Amino acid sequence: MSQKEGPKLRNEFSKRKEQFLATNRTGMVRSVLACVTLLLLGAQTPSQSTSSDTNHLIGRYEYSFMFGGASITLKADGSFENDSGSCTITTRKTGTYSISGETIRFKILKQLAKPNGDENWVDVSDAKSRREFFHYSDDEPDDLPASELVLRIVKWGERTYLISEDGLASFVHSINLGLEPRNGDPRFVYDGSFFLREGDEEKSATGKPLLPAKYLDLLLNEPITATIVSIEAKENEKIATIDKGRLAGVKVGMDFIPGDQDPDFCCKYGTVISVEDTSARIDAYDGLVGEVLTTKLRRKSRF
Repeated sequence: MSQKEGPKLRNEFSKRKEQFLATNRTGMVRSVLACVTLLLLGAQTPSQSTSSDTNHLIGRYEYSFMFGGASITLKADGSFENDSGSCTITTRKTGTYSISGETIRFKILKQLAKPNGDENWVDVSDAKSRREFFHYSDDEPDDLPASELVLRIVKWGERTYLISEDGLASFVHSINLGLEPRNGDPRFVYDGSFFLREGDEEKSATGKPLLPAKYLDLLLNEPITATIVSIEAKENEKIATIDKGRLAGVKVGMDFIPGDQDPDFCCKYGTVISVEDTSARIDAYDGLVGEVLTTKLRRKSRF
């Protein structure tokens, strides 16, 4: 190799070296990007499985009472149908639903109604049709129908319930009263509408339902019996004092009923509003001094 060729070869070597390093840097960057992409795809997997996990919620949920009831059907395509009936009319709401954690949010897109015995539905989503169907007077304000419904998914053993947030306390009281887990008798109804998945009435409700702690705190292991010892009239209501309190397990928000009464749509019961160690105050309605109250009903037939 001549003296003139040496520098030329060194320059050529340097160029090829730079090209090699540049090529490998590009490959390294591509490799890193590929790894990041795989990681991101992996991170998305739980949300995809969470979506598929909701498939087991698809089905019909219902509750009933002596003069009617309601049902919600969750469909696989993300739509729902909510039917309800009473002595005089039947209604149907349809739309879409979405699930986030323990919450189902229903977007109501259409509402229909018809008198019982009539085959023709009326679209009460329309203001004019709604006023005619419900016989509003000209000066009566329109009662706008709700456009959304939110329910909580409540698991209890093998059972699945759908319950509104403001119905959770009533659900606990119905457990204390012995109405839940329900036995399928529609004559016994409480002041809550708890949708139970169709067929789950035959399944076991073991342990405690999966509820927020503040509601679980109201669940009783044993019923409490108390006697009204005094009644204070306060404006249009009565406040009764009972002879059981904190030491007996009484807590604010619990319900008591007369010991000889079944709870139904016309039931009288009292809710605890304050508690001391050995006494509590309840809104007494038409309670009487000396009347015995209980947190659990004694089932009996009125017919």
